[in-house]
Amino acid sequence: MGIRAIKAYDLDAAEKYLREAVKRITMNYTRPRDGEAQYLLGLVLKIKGQYEEAYELLYRSSWSAAQHTPAYFNLAVIDCIKGEWDKALGHVDLSIATNTDNMRAIDLKAYALRKSGKKAEAADLLKCAIDTCKIDPMAFNELGKLEGAKWAALMDKVLVDNVQLYLELAWEYAEMGAWPEAVEVLDKIIAKGCTLPTLFYTQGYMYSKMGQKAKAEQLYRKASTLPSDYCFPFRLEEVCVLNAAMEANPSDAKAPYYLGDLYYETQPDKAIALWQKSVDTDASFYIPFRNLAWAYKTNKQDYKLAQDYIKKAVALNPTDARLLYEADDLADLNKATPKEKYDFLKKNWKVASTRSETVLRYATRAVENGKFQEAIDLMDKNFIIESEGATAKQRNYLDSYCILAMNSADKKQFKKAEEYIGKALEYPIGLYDRGVYARLYYLAGQIAAKKGDTAAANDYYTKAAQTTASRRGGVEQNFYSAMAQKALGNASKAETMFNEILSADSADLNIIIQTGGAQTWRSHDISESAAQRYEVKNGELVLLDTLTQLNMGEAETLTDFLKWGQEKYPTDHNMLVLWDHGGGAAKG
Repeated sequence: MGIRAIKAYDLDAAEKYLREAVKRITMNYTRPRDGEAQYLLGLVLKIKGQYEEAYELLYRSSWSAAQHTPAYFNLAVIDCIKGEWDKALGHVDLSIATNTDNMRAIDLKAYALRKSGKKAEAADLLKCAIDTCKIDPMAFNELGKLEGAKWAALMDKVLVDNVQLYLELAWEYAEMGAWPEAVEVLDKIIAKGCTLPTLFYTQGYMYSKMGQKAKAEQLYRKASTLPSDYCFPFRLEEVCVLNAAMEANPSDAKAPYYLGDLYYETQPDKAIALWQKSVDTDASFYIPFRNLAWAYKTNKQDYKLAQDYIKKAVALNPTDARLLYEADDLADLNKATPKEKYDFLKKNWKVASTRSETVLRYATRAVENGKFQEAIDLMDKNFIIESEGATAKQRNYLDSYCILAMNSADKKQFKKAEEYIGKALEYPIGLYDRGVYARLYYLAGQIAAKKGDTAAANDYYTKAAQTTASRRGGVEQNFYSAMAQKALGNASKAETMFNEILSADSADLNIIIQTGGAQTWRSHDISESAAQRYEVKNGELVLLDTLTQLNMGEAETLTDFLKWGQEKYPTDHNMLVLWDHGGGAAKG
């Protein structure tokens, strides 16, 4: 729980859980067998600035071999923060003793040597470090301070103008309390014209730690005016940065937006509150409205409120096709009519046409409204990319061609009907959807029968009846195979197949599903940020319970689901299906 809290950027919760863990493992023994809990608690307290207690815990954890190297490294870090260079050198040497290739420890030692006046020794150590690792930016930067700009230029070459690498180096200095050096590192990438907001927020925070409040506030204000595109904070340190920015500049709507992005995956409720604060501060900032719509749809299942937020986002930025796609999703969840959904995308076609998934969704809405040729033209005239395993494009094509074919056959326009069903049969159907051929062959048989070509009709019916099962064939495939058997005169066989289809939907069968572990789901209702349990009723998913995010690869997760299912749906016969895109239980 403590580790999970750290990963969720919740240091207070992490401290609480880790204190309990340390209390338990030290209850009856002078030293625990493993010092991990003590090390992690010391690390959390160090981050929170509680150095004295952190120091004690890190010392205790160093007795454990696994924690020896990192514990002594962090003790040296605290020594550097306090300016106790001799202690820092002693501790970092102990860290290096059990990991001689730890470049961060070697860099810290060189920094402590420079700060204690032992510059020649520091330079020699850094040159040895560069021989070992020729892409160590701190080594180059430290040599630049000792021997001139030639080395600093090599640092810039190593960092390849990548702002995140500059930020990482700055935070390595900041961890040791070397705020001026951290600021200097960020000055280098700012001088190259970088305008990432995180860069300026971070430098503002670093100036505040140096006591330069006015400069910090100036940088916070500048960060709040920069474009928010491609700015996604992810570091634990950036929680402190953005909180400080919000406190210093309450009129900044972007800092709470960025912090909400950082929290969303692990603390969605906190993210929602921060995004709400963002829109309350600046009602013209469209992205947090979009994020609120996503969160209320995915995490709260409040589709009405989510739709209200996405409408505001679209009104503020009507040029973003992604918003149109998400607005259509929410219109679907709010039971809008097919015509309403079609008219919305048609009205916004100029924007919708700029993203392939929105074009495809428009084609889907056209099919739902009986505009089959329009759907085909949309897909033929636009470049559409689908994710692996997606079937919307295939479904739109096949449905359109099949219905156009049958409509033409009903009008005795058999040449047209044959052309349309031929187009459907030519479509490159994926491996796991081959069951759809049962429908295509059956409909081709119907067209031939209407035309009076009994031999061709029976040939198609035979192919439909012999279509082999596919992963996603299901009831539809079995239905059309049964219809083909009936058309061939095999009434008994057809009746058996129909009864099997009906019995699969028996009231005595409970189909229970637990979802989780995917970044996105094609089904609108399923949450990406929580595990959920559903019952299948009348072909629909009925939500039974929403849990926290779970590791779907853990044995305990499966065990808990099975126990819950047996208690809630007691039965003598059970079947377990492990459904996964990868190797699943067979290959891990």
